[in-house]
Amino acid sequence: MNTIGTLLAPRLWPLKRGGMFKSGRAGRSKMLLLGLLGLAFWLGVFGISWRVLVYFKGIEDIGDILGFKLLSMMLIVSFALLLFSGILAALSKLYLSRDLPLVHALPVPGYKIFFSRWIDSTIDSSWMVATFTFPVFLAFGIVYRAGIFYYVTTLQALFALIITASAISTIGVLVGVMAVPASRMKSVFIFLASCSSWGSTWPFGCCGPNNW
Repeated sequence: MNTIGTLLAPRLWPLKRGGMFKSGRAGRSKMLLLGLLGLAFWLGVFGISWRVLVYFKGIEDIGDILGFKLLSMMLIVSFALLLFSGILAALSKLYLSRDLPLVHALPVPGYKIFFSRWIDSTIDSSWMVATFTFPVFLAFGIVYRAGIFYYVTTLQALFALIITASAISTIGVLVGVMAVPASRMKSVFIFLASCSSWGSTWPFGCCGPNNW
């Protein structure tokens, strides 16, 4: 386990040495601006979720059902995002990273390299989804006046969702690269994501079938 921690240590070097904040005034200003934008977006997600849930709760008979349907839809979308980002991160970390020849030249067992790369890809693919879905769970807890058990269970469920999505994505990548080169597979997934995002808005566009 110490070897895996050593392989993951380079992720922490910029934070430990303060490298992220030593790029001059322009760099610090950029980091501050990005932090404020992220915080504003986080608060916006929380505010919108809170208002929608309060509105749903005010509807008699079906208000709670609508709220739980919204929660189910958010979990499905989050899981899909985790799967897609997990595939891209696993491809990059396991097959396309530039430091792979150096890492594999180290006197380290292959399974430890794989496990450290899997942890690395899991963090990269999930931190944003986890960060910006938590305000929705927080809004649910506040609106429905949940206790501390709700927040503990939510963190456990979110962690399980991240691990499951990352494991499925990594297994899919390991199977896929047997038939398709990793670089081509990444291009294919990016193309499919672009097509799906365009297709989801196609009926509402000026060239959709509704306007023919």
